[in-house]
Amino acid sequence: MRKIVKNISQKLLKLDLLFLCNGKRFNSFIEHSDLTNESDTDEIIDAIKLTVPVGCSKPLIRIGGDKDGAYLIPNDLDDIDACFSPGTDYTKSFEDELAKKYQIKSFMSDASVKTSSLKLIEGYQFFQEKWISDFNYKNTMTLSNWIKSVNLDNPKNLILQMDIEGSEYSSLIQTSESCLKKFKILAIEFHNLDYLKNERFLNQRFVPVLRRILQNFDCVHAHANNASPCFEIGDYKIPRTLELTFYRKDCNHGEKKRNIPHKKDIVNAPSHPPIVLGKPWT
Repeated sequence: MRKIVKNISQKLLKLDLLFLCNGKRFNSFIEHSDLTNESDTDEIIDAIKLTVPVGCSKPLIRIGGDKDGAYLIPNDLDDIDACFSPGTDYTKSFEDELAKKYQIKSFMSDASVKTSSLKLIEGYQFFQEKWISDFNYKNTMTLSNWIKSVNLDNPKNLILQMDIEGSEYSSLIQTSESCLKKFKILAIEFHNLDYLKNERFLNQRFVPVLRRILQNFDCVHAHANNASPCFEIGDYKIPRTLELTFYRKDCNHGEKKRNIPHKKDIVNAPSHPPIVLGKPWT
């Protein structure tokens, strides 16, 4: 009987995972298509205004050098427990600087990268060949389960450095508030902002994710990644890829300063025209 129940459970799990995978493909297809209504211009602008920084009470520092993959984050790293980096590049300059300069451990994850191709810093860098998404199965894992799996001792001040090519929406909307509050700093690359013209993407992906984050975090910096050109909504020029830094509200107290653009911003793709954020960010 136990064997029968186990077999049934396994089949149900496979069906559930098949549904999730196909559901993601379906959502992607719909959001790329013209099968849903076009978003209202005012609603798109309201959504973009969620990404406008309120300012930071600490100076911003650049971690990761002067090339793509580096981010501006608050200079408040003394009590950081660890960094989680879904979406790993072969150069991993962000995590290297955290290890060498601040002695901060980094946990990295990416199913498209082989462990053997990375020169991990022993004792400070740990890598798994998995996608970070909204379900757990074989080479896929949720952010919440990933944090639990590394067995940190009650972490309260983590860094999230996320660049997962559009999967940030499904991953973050699945992540509980209690899990997100374990992070002190979030540096997230938001992709496919041109899909905001699609009502489904706007209302079921982008806005819910930003509102969830903003419950407990302040946006403290915004930077346009110039690897793709801007698109226009009314008289707004919006980048297709936007790097946002968030700082937990209970840490961001005191006078807040905002500088857009920031003197420490870099050009992600030197061969492409630079993008300087205008309104509503300035």
